[in-house]
Amino acid sequence: MCRDCIIAQFEEDFERPDEEAETGFGVRWGLRRLRIGDFRELFDIDFIAKYEQRFLEFTTPREQRVYCPCLLQPIPGYDVRYCTAFVAAASDTEELVTCPQCDGTVCTLCQRPSDRDAHECTGAPEVTAGEEMDVSEMRRGKDYQRCPGCRKPYELREACNFVRCALSSCEKGFCYLCGTETAHESNHWDDGRPCTRWKHPDDVDNDDSIGQVPRENSYTEVGMDVLLGKLD
Repeated sequence: MCRDCIIAQFEEDFERPDEEAETGFGVRWGLRRLRIGDFRELFDIDFIAKYEQRFLEFTTPREQRVYCPCLLQPIPGYDVRYCTAFVAAASDTEELVTCPQCDGTVCTLCQRPSDRDAHECTGAPEVTAGEEMDVSEMRRGKDYQRCPGCRKPYELREACNFVRCALSSCEKGFCYLCGTETAHESNHWDDGRPCTRWKHPDDVDNDDSIGQVPRENSYTEVGMDVLLGKLD
């Protein structure tokens, strides 16, 4: 990957719409997610700060994100406006942070606007569960499985039983059958083990593909020193 390609990749990644960033934010080299901090000589300080803030937003679980609730200066003829910029990840203790967009002060515990000299924290707000797939009539491990990291439910139609969570804030790999966190080319599905590489054990026939690792999904991990060396 040349310098121009790296610059283009990070700039395109930064411009992703929010709905795409939820399930694919980050520049990758093979299986490795690259950090913009390793390429500081290629970008100006302002872009790096904005990218790192956006990276933090979409790699933080949605229910743990704190968005700025500060009231913006009114504009004649317009309704009341609030900042709504991403500020930080929620914390378990009272911590006051400055919004990078409006310079307002927000508490990362109660998630309310704050006066640094006279803040009275009201504690963490109630978290409202987001809408998710109805699994009440489904059999776990066959009709659906939950990610062991974020608990998001997944259905698997036709593929091997390795699943990677699609959320940028998680990306854990796991077995669709038992829900255990694992890697694609681990020995989790070897012959003699309870989980099969293909299909559900109830559906296993004499298919020779069961237990085999699909060749097209093999990867080689490339070290950062190798990548940086290619830029010289």
